[in-house]
Amino acid sequence: EALRNVLRQHGAELVLHGHHHTSSLAWLPGPEFRIPVAGVPSASVAPGRHHDDPAGYHLYEVDGAPGDWRCTLVVRGFDKDAGRIIEKQRQPLIG
Repeated sequence: EALRNVLRQHGAELVLHGHHHTSSLAWLPGPEFRIPVAGVPSASVAPGRHHDDPAGYHLYEVDGAPGDWRCTLVVRGFDKDAGRIIEKQRQPLIG
């Protein structure tokens, strides 16, 4: 709750966290705009293991200029049907 209060008062462009074992995206209120909070699964979890998302990672595409930044979240992970890592989601976060 203390971190939420700091973010609500002072803001942030992006909050990243790990050790959640699933890919997640949530939004917290900030002083001027919503703050994206992205959770990343372990890149080493084997497919079929418990309820965890298997072998995943996030990429962040950042471009733009001061005052006009853009950031897109790209979720990549293992797809058991394809038998390989694929792009699972693409989500604009900023801009």
